[in-house]
Amino acid sequence: MPLADDPGGWVAGLLLPWLVLGFVNAAVFARLSRAQLLEVMHEGYVRTARGKGLSARRAHLKYTARGAAPPLVQLLGLEAGALFGGAFITETVFGLGGVGKLAVDAVVGNDLPTVMGTVLLAALCVVVFVAVADLVVAWLDPRVRLA
Repeated sequence: MPLADDPGGWVAGLLLPWLVLGFVNAAVFARLSRAQLLEVMHEGYVRTARGKGLSARRAHLKYTARGAAPPLVQLLGLEAGALFGGAFITETVFGLGGVGKLAVDAVVGNDLPTVMGTVLLAALCVVVFVAVADLVVAWLDPRVRLA
């Protein structure tokens, strides 16, 4: 169903596939976020900021979240690339048309050029998202330089 015809029906039809794709990695992100935040909260610069009178909320937003972000951004880059490149199982199960469905149909039909093209597109998605994640990490963490 096209988005322009019925936006509510379009969202309702895609809600379950979105949830499936989102819940696959939610536990990994939650666990890594917690571990990183706990690790950064005990760093010297965060304790110093708290000791100088900065409120816990402000110290958390200004220092802890920024210090814990680089590993999360890198994982997000890897997972987003894999998600865009490899959502063929979800597309096949839910009967959605897309590159993943095209890849599965090409494998079933022995269409080698299409299989090669979809695999190349998936690899390109992974490379682009990882490169963007590395640039964001370099922007977030001044210790990482792109020299």
